[in-house]
Amino acid sequence: MSNKDGRVPLNADALKEHRRRIGLSQEKLAEQCLKKGLHVSISSIKRAELGTNVLYRTAKQLAQFYNVPVETLFLESIASHLDEKRYSSLKREV
Repeated sequence: MSNKDGRVPLNADALKEHRRRIGLSQEKLAEQCLKKGLHVSISSIKRAELGTNVLYRTAKQLAQFYNVPVETLFLESIASHLDEKRYSSLKREV
């Protein structure tokens, strides 16, 4: 569930774990993102890892960098909300 400005809450612990698993500092992560054509600033990374809402675009680009589905980076509450919406849309298709 995003705010009206398109920002979403991410799981700060999961983000830190992904970054640490590949051995990057926040600054190096921002540099590596830029090298891959992903526009994720160090300030966005810091906000996300502090638990502050970030733009959905930022979440999507971090997920792309880590090669994981964007939903795995969301807080549990937003992930559950999205699962419910998908389930509802699937029920309508049947």
